[in-house]
Amino acid sequence: MPVGRAEIEALEAAHRPLKADRDQAKAALDRVHAAQRPPATIAPEFVREFGMLMRTNSAAGSVPFRKAWPQSIVDSVKFDTDSA
Repeated sequence: MPVGRAEIEALEAAHRPLKADRDQAKAALDRVHAAQRPPATIAPEFVREFGMLMRTNSAAGSVPFRKAWPQSIVDSVKFDTDSA
């Protein structure tokens, strides 16, 4: 039984939204895969070196550093009549 041109066009029309959905889902999956990265690994010697640098700079570093460092880690300080 031969298939007519109208049936083929109807099938193609029904297939187009499915292809668009598939392409959209594939693009979303590709974005998820691109966003996934292995966790960063920081060598212990870098952590140790950073700690020593911060300790040295906070104790004897420049005044602008010693002012900026606490401001970078503390959002706000609230005072009450008997506590801070």
